Amino acid sequence: MNHSLLQPFTPEDVIAAFHDIGTRKAPGIDGFPSSFFRLHWETIGSEFIQLCLALLDGSADMAQVNRTVIVLIPKVTNPEFMRQFCPINLRTVIYKTVSKVLVNRMKPLLSQCISPNQSAFFAGRNITDNILLAHEIVHSLTSVGTGPYRGAAFKLDIEKTFDTVEWNFVHDVMLRMGLLMDGLILSCVVFLRFLFQSELMALSTLLNADCSQGGLIGLCAICSAYSFLQRPPAPINRPPKFWKLLASLYLPPKVRVFVWRAAHHALPMGDRLLQAQLSTGLCPFCLNVVETPTHALRDCPHAWHTLLLAGFDTTFLGSSLTNVREWLELGSTTLPADLFLLLLVLSWNIWNSRNDFVHNSHFQPPWLLVLNSETLLRDYLCHNSVI
Repeated sequence: MNHSLLQPFTPEDVIAAFHDIGTRKAPGIDGFPSSFFRLHWETIGSEFIQLCLALLDGSADMAQVNRTVIVLIPKVTNPEFMRQFCPINLRTVIYKTVSKVLVNRMKPLLSQCISPNQSAFFAGRNITDNILLAHEIVHSLTSVGTGPYRGAAFKLDIEKTFDTVEWNFVHDVMLRMGLLMDGLILSCVVFLRFLFQSELMALSTLLNADCSQGGLIGLCAICSAYSFLQRPPAPINRPPKFWKLLASLYLPPKVRVFVWRAAHHALPMGDRLLQAQLSTGLCPFCLNVVETPTHALRDCPHAWHTLLLAGFDTTFLGSSLTNVREWLELGSTTLPADLFLLLLVLSWNIWNSRNDFVHNSHFQPPWLLVLNSETLLRDYLCHNSVI
């Protein structure tokens, strides 16, 4: 058995495992689906194979790739307990390929390791065999009647083994079977690191806050996940009132989403691109200042002149606030309601014009931005019978 398991891994093993990965599977923590690697295989294929082989022969550290994203999908409308979520693991393509190589290596030997009573999740066996077996047993029990060979049936609620299994037990079982690949196999699961993602912001905040105590934001080990989930919930900070105000405004959905992203600094501004070493980060209009959200939407001369032309005074525009959300909150309390709505729509148009200039070299003058914003807002309010 070990003779076949310990054979050197080959590029053909990696390629065969890679082609077993579906092209439409959700990407892992790196954001690259398998379709990306297939599309650019001529460029990165050789390096991909070399990395997988290095991980398999132990010359590269498996901790580089064995990180995953766990997305918690609610099973019910208003989940209250962890058992009401279905965890979905999103692993990287490299990790999937390495694990599939190991699975393909062990497949021919599974029949020697797994009892014939295990009929589910095994090639060549059918889970319905157990249903037929249970039916025959119950029929036999009922036909015996009250004789000396009568029996009883027990219905047991068995949890998923993988949810509570201990890695030391897995290691001991493989050693008992004589498998010498235990170190490589365990390196794929024991040292797995994961990020939590959930539609519930509160749950995600709690999990990531706890994981950050060790200095690794959003990372924790599987062995500590269940103990953490048993803790009493920590107090959750209430979201700012600005988000409730934004949700109640009569705005086109695309504008509302834009404002949310801008307030969270989730737009590809120059400072973000500079941090990722994708560009110099300079404002495309000024060419001498690093672009930040407040600069792009207020302090840039192009944006400043547009807002002045729309009727905003210099006191509001000259605010010392450098956080976009705080600046917009100031506008929600100091500006008339109609002017505040125009500010949000105009900010969305300023950002779009900036992108149009960057990607298409098309410059939109301030007066045209103001006109388009006023038209968009008026048409949207009329369509929704607000005015």
